[in-house]
Formats: sequence, C-alpha cells, structure tokens
Amino acid sequence: MPVHAIDSFLRAQSFSQAAKVIWDDRTTLQRWLDVEAALAQAQAELGLIPAAAALEIRRQARVELFDTGRLAEEVRFTQHPLMPVLSQFAALCAGDAGGYLHWGATTQNILDIAAVLQLRETHTATLAHLAAMCARLSALVGEHRSSLMAGRTHGQHALPMTFGFKAAAWLSELSRQSERLRTCEPRVFVASLGGAIGTLASMGEGGLRVQARLAELLNLGAALIPVRTAADGFAEYIGVQGLLMSTLEKIAQDIVLMQRSEIAELEEPFYPGKIGSSTMPQKRNPTRCQGVISLSRLVRSRVGVALEANVQGDEGDAAASATFETILGECAVLTQSGCETMQFVLGGLRVFPERMRANLAHSEGLLLAEAVMMTLAPLTGRLAAHEVVHHAAIDSATGAAFREAVLSHPLVIGRLDRAALEAALDPQAYLGVTQEVIDRILQLSAAALDREVIGTAAR
Repeated sequence: MPVHAIDSFLRAQSFSQAAKVIWDDRTTLQRWLDVEAALAQAQAELGLIPAAAALEIRRQARVELFDTGRLAEEVRFTQHPLMPVLSQFAALCAGDAGGYLHWGATTQNILDIAAVLQLRETHTATLAHLAAMCARLSALVGEHRSSLMAGRTHGQHALPMTFGFKAAAWLSELSRQSERLRTCEPRVFVASLGGAIGTLASMGEGGLRVQARLAELLNLGAALIPVRTAADGFAEYIGVQGLLMSTLEKIAQDIVLMQRSEIAELEEPFYPGKIGSSTMPQKRNPTRCQGVISLSRLVRSRVGVALEANVQGDEGDAAASATFETILGECAVLTQSGCETMQFVLGGLRVFPERMRANLAHSEGLLLAEAVMMTLAPLTGRLAAHEVVHHAAIDSATGAAFREAVLSHPLVIGRLDRAALEAALDPQAYLGVTQEVIDRILQLSAAALDREVIGTAAR
C-alpha cells in the first residue's frame, strides 16, 4: 500500500503522472541497467573487458527480465540496493559475460549516474512547462498592458498599475528561473565514475578514458575529479528548484488573493463538476493555486536538507547519499507537478478588467496621494508636500473629502487649483514607465522563447 501522497491514488490529482513514471521503481531499475550496460560498452571499446561480454550485458539490460518481487526480498535481507540486482543480472548473461559486469565500479557511481539521467528527463519536461507558461504570460501581458488596476503593498491600495505590468513581473521572474535551470546543466548533468574513493584505481591508467566514454554514451558531461562526496551539483539543482517553486508560489498567492470574493479580479479555471467544498456548494475555491503553494513549501523545505547532505565526510558517506536518493526524485516530482498545475492555471486564467477598474476607483482617488504630493512638491518642497497630503489622506473618509482637504490647506491655497489636482488624480497619467518596461519584458521573453525552441531541438 502506498504511504507517500505522491503514490496515493487518493491524492493523484496533485502530482504529475509523467514525473512519477520517470522516478518509479521500474524506471529507476532500468536506468541502473542502462548505466551498467554503457559502462560495459565503454570498457569493451577501451579493451578492459571482452566485446562479446559487453554485447551480452547490453542484451540483458532490460527491466522486464528481472524478478522484482525477489529483488525486493533480497534488498531487504542484504540491506544493499544494487547487489541483488547484479546477482540476477549476472545470472541472465550467457557464458562468462556476467563476470565482467560492474567492472571496477562502486554502487554509488551507478546510482548517482542513473539519478542524473532521471533528473535530466524531468528537467527537460520542466523547461517545456516553463516555456509554455512564459508564452501564455506574454499573451496576457500584451492583452492587458492597459488594463488598469490597483497596485497593492502590505495588502493595501498603493498606486495605479496595469494587470499587464503585474503579469510582466511574473513573466520576467519565471524567465530568470528558466535561465537558472539551463545554466546549471553543465554542473549537474555529469557522470562521476570514480570507483571506491574516486581514484579509479580498479581500472588502471585508462580510468578517466572509461569515464569520458561512459559520459559520451549517456550524453553527459564527465566529472573533473570523480570523488563520491561531491554532491554540490544535486544540492544546487534542488536549490534552483526551490527558487523556481517560490516564484510559482508567488504567482499562485497573487491569484488566490485576487480571487477573493470581495476583490474578484482573477479566477483560476473552473468547470462544472469541480467541487469547491463538501458543505458549501457555492464555493469556487482556488484549489489549483493552493496546491502549487503546498508543493512549493514541500520543495523549499528540502533545500536545507540538500545543503546538509552536501556536507559529507571522508571519501564516502552513506547517510548523505541515502538522503539524496530520497529527495532527488521527490523534489523532481513535486517541481514538475507544480509546473504542470501552474501551466494549467495560467492557460485558463480568467481576468476581469472591469472589476479591476471598479476596485481602483473604490478609494475615489486616495491611492493617488503620491501623485498629488509630487505635483505639490515643486511648489511647497517635498517634505511639506508629504505632510499636507499625508494629513489630508488620513483625515479623509472619502476621495471628495481628500480633495477638499488638500485644496483648503494654507500651503496649497493659491498654488494648486482644482484642475491641476484632478489631473494629478488621473490614474492613467500616473503609470510611470509601465509601457516601456512591458515592451522590454516582451522583447526579452520572445528572444528567450526562441532560444528555448532552438535548445529543445538541439537536445
């Protein structure tokens, strides 16, 4: 029976099925076999083992040939994940080919390289989801570049902005997270085949050539010094996943807040048959966004664990490697799940510009107090202008009262007329560099998406 929510059919809606397949037991075992087969091929090409043995090892490196039930029992008994696999593997090989299996390698070499292969699969999917999200956000930015709304700080109305500007901020940050994922590839997707302690003594002087050829066969980089205690690549990747998920959480949190009944400016996709509450039939809860928030918290909580596990003693540390064996797949599934969910949310996000305008008008101009202050500042001085406008805003229950309080102040009389005040209270006139920044973000995003298409084709 599944214990972790990732494997539970009762919680299946929260997790990526594609990512779960990449990290399930059968795929994991197949990747172990793939690495063993590639190792044998590399060693055969370099004359360390017979070519016929390598061919036989490759022929038998298929998960469907293994008795996984017996493997489970033997792993529990031996307290070792790979030796029972190697025993069955050797028995499957004809002649003496099994005797050349796992030649000069140690368990962690195989498991880590296999994990890198799995991580690369989910990495590719994550980048594809990010590209789709960025494309959708670019469309939202363009569509709503002039859709006025209230910008908020500390939960309060601050200044006018447009929803396109807000979405551009999401887009810019997601683009940076995508770039971080791409730039860490050379440090993460590396084959480290160092044998027992990293010296490759078991393979003689040709050890580094074996590692290089193995890496080439698996389309990976080769470790410069293949020590077992260098897990900083895994730690870095989980750190980047944590950053990515924090951005998705930020977007999700914005949508949750803007979907509140009294705000109602955005709504995540909803369809007949989706249940918001078992007791309140009217509820249209932002459950997808809240799911992303939950996934983000789980991933971010693993970042500290990864940093702890990167601190390893001597030339091998089973506690640290066991930690990464647990959290690498978990974080990959959680991150891809978050990306899939947010892609769905953004794809069907409902935007209500008329509600945004109504909320913007709610304070009757009070949120443009800064604009009034900056209009008044050349006439009275910046500090005096702040004092005038601050007291007028604090003492005013309505925008009408605010206007009168400003115009009747002794420092304002004769210096600022009603027409100038009303001009300062026009939200459309106080958007600053909004359109310029939006153009910049859209241009950069288009270029980044073009690079992603080229990069995907190359991969």
